[in-house]
Amino acid sequence: MYITIPLADVFTQAFQISAAQAAWIGSSFSLCYALGCLLYGPFSDRYGRKVFLVAGIIGLTVVTVAIGFVDSYYGLIVFRGVQGLVAAAFAPISLVYAGEMFPPHKRLTAVGLYSWRVSRW
Repeated sequence: MYITIPLADVFTQAFQISAAQAAWIGSSFSLCYALGCLLYGPFSDRYGRKVFLVAGIIGLTVVTVAIGFVDSYYGLIVFRGVQGLVAAAFAPISLVYAGEMFPPHKRLTAVGLYSWRVSRW
């Protein structure tokens, strides 16, 4: 999510854009990530958690590799937005999935360990 912050100078030089425009590369990810977090919860309730986790991993891999080949400012904004939307599958679904997979007396520990691990990435 934050990888583009130290790259703002690189983007301004490579694309001949302002710092405010360079910030949109990271902001597009964040906005789409937030939107995705709202969408994936209800969808995974209806269609299953594993489907969205696996599709999210595959989608995130494909989009992340594709970003390496993007050479335009607007293309990078679009692909970072798609990357954020796909990456959002993990947070809400994995927390609920951990809660469902562990017995009630171990759920707090499981969710806490997962949250701690994710925050360290």
